[in-house]
Amino acid sequence: MSDIPIISADMGADAPKVALLQFTRMVAGIGLFPTLITIIGHRNGLKNNTDEQDKHVSPLRPAKSNNPTAIVFIQSITVAAAGGIIGKLLKIPAGILLFSMIGVICLKLLFNKAYMPFWAKRLAQALSGSYIGCSIGFKDVLEMRYLILPAILVVLGYFAACCILGKILSKHFGMSLKEAMLVATPAGASDMALISSDLGVQSTHLMVLQIIRMIVVVSLFPQIIYFIVTFIA
Repeated sequence: MSDIPIISADMGADAPKVALLQFTRMVAGIGLFPTLITIIGHRNGLKNNTDEQDKHVSPLRPAKSNNPTAIVFIQSITVAAAGGIIGKLLKIPAGILLFSMIGVICLKLLFNKAYMPFWAKRLAQALSGSYIGCSIGFKDVLEMRYLILPAILVVLGYFAACCILGKILSKHFGMSLKEAMLVATPAGASDMALISSDLGVQSTHLMVLQIIRMIVVVSLFPQIIYFIVTFIA
């Protein structure tokens, strides 16, 4: 919801429209899809099925790290800033966000010292919201009525993909249908962790695949879209 509109603005797209459709996706992924998945799961005899629990893989436990300090936070910000500068100089689509993310991931994996305090996360969200909000004018608000049909198509497309991918994952990779559809649900990794727990699905696979999806969407998709728009369209 916050990353994609910023990336779209960086690539010259209409950020307000992207933000609205991403908001529609987020609302559908959190508010609508879990209910539909539960109904489908019940119809397939999955209600109160304890086989949905991931018994073979222990829950992911983060590695123990040093106590978070201001120094570690400054190190994380410095690495992120350096990565963003590199991405800007390379002129890669969404390169600032991409290289910042890669730099902090490497810092975390190699030294286990990356740290972002809660207030900094909230500040980042406020700044990204302000950036997107400043780009929306009255003309953009009037044009929102033309996005009703695209929003419906986006939700229907995501739900169709969720059902199809859920069936494939359930059939070929040993997942229950409910777990597989939750894996394919277009919502945030943290949101799906809470939702899946409420639905009785405790799966390490679900969390890992949602995190991979998030990383790929932010890092790889902008490059693919740029290539399609530049060389194919």
